[in-house]
Amino acid sequence: MTRRDFGLTTALVVAFLGGLTADLTGQAAAAVCVDGGAPFRDAVRAIHEEQHNVGYAAAVMLGGSLVESVVGGLADLEHGVAVKPTSRFGTASVTKAITGGALLTLVERGLVDLDAPVHDLVPEYPAQERGVITIRHLLTHTSGIPHPQNRPPSLYATHYDDVIDAIEVFEDHTLLFEPGTALRYSSSNYNLLAAVIQRLMGERFQDYVKRAVLEPLGLEHTDFDDVRWVLPDRTRRYAYFDPWSYTSAERLHRIPGRWDYSFNPGGGNILSTAVDLVTFGNAFAEPGFFSRETLETAYSAIPVGDVETPWSFGWFATTDEAGRRRLHINGANPGLQSELTVYPDHDLVIAVLANSWGHGARSAEMVNTERFAARCMGWADPVP
Repeated sequence: MTRRDFGLTTALVVAFLGGLTADLTGQAAAAVCVDGGAPFRDAVRAIHEEQHNVGYAAAVMLGGSLVESVVGGLADLEHGVAVKPTSRFGTASVTKAITGGALLTLVERGLVDLDAPVHDLVPEYPAQERGVITIRHLLTHTSGIPHPQNRPPSLYATHYDDVIDAIEVFEDHTLLFEPGTALRYSSSNYNLLAAVIQRLMGERFQDYVKRAVLEPLGLEHTDFDDVRWVLPDRTRRYAYFDPWSYTSAERLHRIPGRWDYSFNPGGGNILSTAVDLVTFGNAFAEPGFFSRETLETAYSAIPVGDVETPWSFGWFATTDEAGRRRLHINGANPGLQSELTVYPDHDLVIAVLANSWGHGARSAEMVNTERFAARCMGWADPVP
């Protein structure tokens, strides 16, 4: 996945904006978000129907308070099970922000050196002739490890319990460039980063994430997916695109229930709800879970020599057209869409999830977050 979002995310945000008024800040803005709940729900439903999506959930947190949570459609089309607030959607690459947050807890405690060679910590990943890969390179997608392109059905039929075992998926891939000299997005970076965290902490990566991030934040409906087991409220996934070729289709595909994504533990295998995601995002909006000093570190892109990179601990750390800081990350794999955005200086967090690729919704740049924030906070509208 590259820097892309999806049609439902874009359209939901645009629709929500229409029901909000301008010239508001702080508590006034929060009141409008609450009072605008009915128009917001109507707008979400309209986009859902237009794109023929199956189910969705969205949430907004402002000033540390949940001011909007909306769900609609079906979690299971075949059995007519409706989406509910506790329905868990795949988050795909939004997982990277959670992995990055787990590493940031180690940075805050002085337990990790970003320039430490990865091979020293995880010798299962071979030393590379083209140069030394560091933790910094993994965080910023400047390692040169390619994104896995060849994904045969056998990959989705294999379960990896241990992040070290999942290294076999990319351990033989030739680096695209010398580490630290260029940027190329690759989920393999965050899967290797998961192995680094596991070695640093001496416990399973998944267990550390739960103990250090999910449980302290009270994310009761967030967990790593394991298709072998029954998990409460897991949504099924659907797409008007072939899951193998990504070509458009008139008939709705049901993504196989045994679609095992455990080869991507640090980069895309977490299930969550929209409310849990904005709760997680709020940990980056105001001090509490992290110190102010640590948050200031997270709000800036991690420097990598002469390479310009927008990445910071699993997020894109950028500014909008007015110079307002924001952290955002989006994700997809067949049958799911996800997006999480934080405006840290304004305590604004937005999450949108869908369990489908509807018509025209497979991939689209997330370009309307700025407009959403403008209408909610009373800022001038950004240039379309």
